[in-house]
Amino acid sequence: MTDKAANPSAAAATGATAAPAPAAAQPAAPSSKAPEPAAPSPAPSAAAATAPAAAPDPRLEQLHRVMLMMLKDFAALCEKESLRWYAAFGTAIGALRHAGFVPWDDDIDLYMPRAHLDRLVQAAQQGRFAQRYCVVNASLDARYPLGTTRVMLRETEFRDEALASMDFESGIFLDLFPLDDLADDERAFHRQAWRAWLYNKLAIAKATRRPYVAGPPVRVAVLRAGATCMRGLLKLPGLRAIDFNRRSLAWQTCHAGKPTRRVGYLCDTGRFWDVYAREDFEPARMVPFEDTAVPLPCHAERMLEALYGDFMTPPPENLRHEHYPHVLDFGPYANL
Repeated sequence: MTDKAANPSAAAATGATAAPAPAAAQPAAPSSKAPEPAAPSPAPSAAAATAPAAAPDPRLEQLHRVMLMMLKDFAALCEKESLRWYAAFGTAIGALRHAGFVPWDDDIDLYMPRAHLDRLVQAAQQGRFAQRYCVVNASLDARYPLGTTRVMLRETEFRDEALASMDFESGIFLDLFPLDDLADDERAFHRQAWRAWLYNKLAIAKATRRPYVAGPPVRVAVLRAGATCMRGLLKLPGLRAIDFNRRSLAWQTCHAGKPTRRVGYLCDTGRFWDVYAREDFEPARMVPFEDTAVPLPCHAERMLEALYGDFMTPPPENLRHEHYPHVLDFGPYANL
């Protein structure tokens, strides 16, 4: 999924063991794929550990079939337009560990260099591709406050609980995470990262009527109350007219086109979670994914270990949690 700051741990969704990472205090904003540190949980009972796996959810299997169709259409457009992209987060784990979808995951995450993503947005709004798909991001729709771009399948609906109260059309989608050029100078980099992240979170707080928050009841109550107060403040005269999406984008792209050492996505739950060496990506390599193949960054394993720890070891079956959508309508693709 996209920016999912209050969803259940991404490590649980992908079946990875979360690596330690600094927690970021912020409103209950939807977060991305990097895991939040979790408190150790009690060991499962012997009965729970040996419980049989739940039967596959037929709707989740159908969702995988639809998203695989979408991925192939996307890949064909990228090949036609000579655009670079890479499997990311849980999609990359699925490719390496399962040669396809993580069986209990419900989305596809992809990286694209910002310049290639901008070209993709233009190409996707033309021709036959645009007849089946629409594209949404904060520049195209002011109601969409996230830092990602979505390629959405027309005539379908998909809303996870974190985004259920946001007022924008949401079909079954591919989630595209931009890779921006990041300053080499450390002070300039921190300034870029902080500003891009802060404005993005303010945009999310402004757009979310009822934030979804996971965790203990006290934490849920405190964060939800804080986010509600923040949203009220952002509606005051003088703040209401500020386009936080535009300000965030300006800082994300303030070094665009410069041959910097690092690239990354600055709008995750943690500002510095998705920062990589430029050399981590090329040359990409193709790996099997279901009945097709996807490009992975050349140092994908190292990148995933930094985010998730031991991502190649699945969790016990009783700890595998689906991120099932709040609303799911396949429309004309129900029998694909």
